[in-house]
Amino acid sequence: MKFVEICECPDIDKILDWLQEKNLLPSMLICQCGKKCERKIREDVVDGRVWRCSCGRRKSIRTNSFFSQFSLSLKIILKLILYLALQMKQIDQAKLLGISRPTIISFQQRLRLIAC
Repeated sequence: MKFVEICECPDIDKILDWLQEKNLLPSMLICQCGKKCERKIREDVVDGRVWRCSCGRRKSIRTNSFFSQFSLSLKIILKLILYLALQMKQIDQAKLLGISRPTIISFQQRLRLIAC
């Protein structure tokens, strides 16, 4: 899939698979207990998925990734990156995504700090 297609994809598992293929998210996580964690559904977290160990511990699907410092959903983050690359006006982004312009500004500032 191309980046633009991933930005429009409604399936979070396909998005996560794509991000893992591109090495933007870890494809596996080892728990503190030494066991391999599995990706599990958890509806009460922003991305709907977590790393879960058989010992009961849970970690964010974003653990050890660039995305761990953002609280926006991965779908929103990918769209914000696309819109930034397309030089879309922040006010238009806010309307399309249903988030505030200050949130977009904050995200872009943090993204610039990482990229520099």
